[in-house]
Amino acid sequence: MYEELKASAETVSFSLDVWKTSNKKYILAVICHWATEDFEDCQLVIHFGHLKGSHTGENMAKEIQEVLQNFDLEQKLVAICGDNASNNPTLCCSLHKLLKQRFVDSVQKLNLLGEDRKLMCFRGDKSFVRCLAHVLNLIAKSMLKIFKVGSHQEAKRRVDKYMEYASVALDYNVDTQWNALLKMLEIAIRERSAINCMCKEYDHFDDIIKLQGAYASIDIQIQDTARVGRKALDKYTKKMDAETLIIYSAAVLDSHIKTELLKIHLGDNAIDVINNLRVHFNEISPAPEPTLPSSC
Repeated sequence: MYEELKASAETVSFSLDVWKTSNKKYILAVICHWATEDFEDCQLVIHFGHLKGSHTGENMAKEIQEVLQNFDLEQKLVAICGDNASNNPTLCCSLHKLLKQRFVDSVQKLNLLGEDRKLMCFRGDKSFVRCLAHVLNLIAKSMLKIFKVGSHQEAKRRVDKYMEYASVALDYNVDTQWNALLKMLEIAIRERSAINCMCKEYDHFDDIIKLQGAYASIDIQIQDTARVGRKALDKYTKKMDAETLIIYSAAVLDSHIKTELLKIHLGDNAIDVINNLRVHFNEISPAPEPTLPSSC
């Protein structure tokens, strides 16, 4: 594993999570993600074990630093993806402080007189990426909390509509069945196009909230549900927009997307983000100084 990372990974990102087992022990799992020079997408579980001490951000940072040192990845780490728990931003800030003892975080600092530390990619909380799956989970929970129950007829109608697009029904995650979650996700991935069709068909947040169009006389409970879901969506979207440029950087560097996604998503604010991206790219990869012709 070490040799594979050393040979093919120029930079890496981590996704991680911590959970408590039934015997009250905290487990930390870390997956390493990188792309080879041939643009092959690679992932490896590089750590899975008991977290020493409590699951505070500071304590997790020490554990992650140890993982980075074991695989010689301290300079290569670009980003960390985790859920929306408050200890994850703290983890990134604490890890940044630990790494700065041995590395600098900007090209400009390399040129300082007497500076012998090497450059690292990690930028602390600016390198934290909130897990989009967890954001969607929080939005769904906030809506279900208001919209407590639904009719059997409506549920059946939605299922029947889904089966017009899909070749197989979605499965359920059952706690008492081994691999039930894996099976559910495998089916969801295979039927991605059907799920996308359903999302487009039922994307009526604004119409429900404003009681307009086909939803002019909708039940007030459904309106409240949509309003809560929209509030949660806006909350985490704003957090991600304010915290990191990594997601936008990846989009801009995709030749199929470039700045179009930013313009659609951000509207009038897109210009400011694009200008910030220019500054960001110039900082991490400055243009070489022009070479003056030598005089004879």
